Amino acid sequence: MRPSGRILGNAAGSLGHSEAWAANQDVARIGAAGEQRTAEILNRLANQPGGPDVIHDCRIPIPGISANIDHIVVSGADVWLIDSKVWKPGFYWTLGGTTRRGLTRFPPADKRTLPMAADGIRGFLRTGARIHQLLVIWPSNQSTPLRTFAYHPVGATKAVSGPVFARHPIIRRRSGTPAITDRLAELAINA
Repeated sequence: MRPSGRILGNAAGSLGHSEAWAANQDVARIGAAGEQRTAEILNRLANQPGGPDVIHDCRIPIPGISANIDHIVVSGADVWLIDSKVWKPGFYWTLGGTTRRGLTRFPPADKRTLPMAADGIRGFLRTGARIHQLLVIWPSNQSTPLRTFAYHPVGATKAVSGPVFARHPIIRRRSGTPAITDRLAELAINA
């Protein structure tokens, strides 16, 4: 067992280079803060004895795609693709493939970035790695709870609020398979 996992790349690294994806500079700053909060939890997990490998800010290996994968965690042969979000608190729920916050439709919750990234990673790795998709959602403020138990992201294994993820990161503490981590490290944008 290795003493601890490897940490590669810089959380929210590519967000500082381009804000074209964001409505404005504040949205980009808030998004970066969410990625950094998730990274703190993942880095603590990696720094434990036998911890998994963590790679932050990776490109999706599909030509013409500009979206990124915020975090990749390699725990044994399990590969976790993690997307970090910061959303307004409220009750998120999905019915018939459409997600709402309260009674209002919320299209950002129905993006298909994670399933697309998973397909790209499967083709890139060409191994028996088990790919999991996780959406970690941080509340933009602490005044109202952010509830995600009835939210079912399209194609993602699981969605969890950031505070719940901080208490129970759900990723097993196992050393990453070196060949898988080495291959995925090629995707790090700012390694």
